[in-house]
Amino acid sequence: MKNVWMPVVAIALIFSNEVLLAQNKITEGKIKFAITFPKSKPGDKYLAMMPKEKIIYFKGGNSRTESSTPMGNVISLHFSKSGENYTCVDRNGTKTAMKTTDQDMKEFKGRLGMEKPLVKLTTETKKIAGINCKKTIVTYNNKDGKKVLDVWYTNEIVAPNSNDNFIEGIPGFMMEYTAVDKDETMLITCASVERIKVSDDLFKIPEGYTVKTMKEIMGQ
Repeated sequence: MKNVWMPVVAIALIFSNEVLLAQNKITEGKIKFAITFPKSKPGDKYLAMMPKEKIIYFKGGNSRTESSTPMGNVISLHFSKSGENYTCVDRNGTKTAMKTTDQDMKEFKGRLGMEKPLVKLTTETKKIAGINCKKTIVTYNNKDGKKVLDVWYTNEIVAPNSNDNFIEGIPGFMMEYTAVDKDETMLITCASVERIKVSDDLFKIPEGYTVKTMKEIMGQ
């Protein structure tokens, strides 16, 4: 009789474990990233213009990224369901929100000569900001040549990846990655993760911004 119940108990344990894993995933909150420039030297003009951190709020497939530079403040809104992005830039009181779609970004990458990256999964793991992460190796080509990047991601956070990079095909949320522009290298690393309630108001275009399409902006 005991053997009859063994499979039933095993199945019950499997399902209860899956529910526990789902409950432990972070589906809403605030993430802070530190931005460093490994190849830049102190006093570099490029370094002075770039942000030192960015903050992401996420909820229900939507995300809001905030960063600040000497040239102005930037707010990026991403909506997974519609595929729309709004990059809101405030430069000396001139507030413009550039609207882009998935098709816009596909065409833009094509003009840059970027191909779909090759993503190679590895067995390497480490913790970043207390979160379990896995490593992938990403290879892609653009007009500047071949790039090989290490990307660390997690499946413990349910949030869309930031739309301010060109890395595709990562099977989770990116916790550490590198952005390369010619000879400049930007390392983006998660510094902290907070489980907090996020207001729906954060996913609205801030007041005072004029919405323009990507083609309108590029034409200017």
